[in-house]
Amino acid sequence: MKKPPLFAEKRQKILDFIMAFKAEHDGNPPTRARIPEQFQTSTSVINNDLKFLVAIGKIKSWERGSRLIEVVGGTWNPPAVSVKE
Repeated sequence: MKKPPLFAEKRQKILDFIMAFKAEHDGNPPTRARIPEQFQTSTSVINNDLKFLVAIGKIKSWERGSRLIEVVGGTWNPPAVSVKE
């Protein structure tokens, strides 16, 4: 079996991080500054990876706004809220 290229593994880890972060933070994505911190790399490297994930249809991202990352096909179900009178 052919092993996937290193860049594919790295980008999958970035996508996994975005999804996990959103799940842990009420559906809010990480900031563009938080992702490079997580992977100990530069913002420009992560921006290139995000552009690639957009190009292959894994995420939607907008250049303006630090938290504008949407996982394509992903859903977020808010936790059940109990209202007591």
